[in-house]
Amino acid sequence: DIVLTIDIDKQINLYNSMGGEIGTASLVNYKTGEVEALVSSPSYDPNAFVTGQSQASYDALIRDSKNPLLNRFSKLYVPGSVFKPITTALALDIIKFDENYEMNV
Repeated sequence: DIVLTIDIDKQINLYNSMGGEIGTASLVNYKTGEVEALVSSPSYDPNAFVTGQSQASYDALIRDSKNPLLNRFSKLYVPGSVFKPITTALALDIIKFDENYEMNV
């Protein structure tokens, strides 16, 4: 079974929060792993490719220096250590932290 987990309100808010910047953003429920919003900016209306669009409209998309047709999700970037503070903050918020605990590695 395929279940759609995208929340349209979160999708719109995430897109608007990018403020026209070029890039991608995602909102993932850390408890379930469900993708709630997935944004690529700038965007375009994919319906125009189905319902039809003028040659001028298509040419404008092709010539746009921001490359709205570029699939920005085809690139893989490993977050590495930049995500560790977020994970730690969540752990400290959710789990009772013993400030006297020491871990010998």
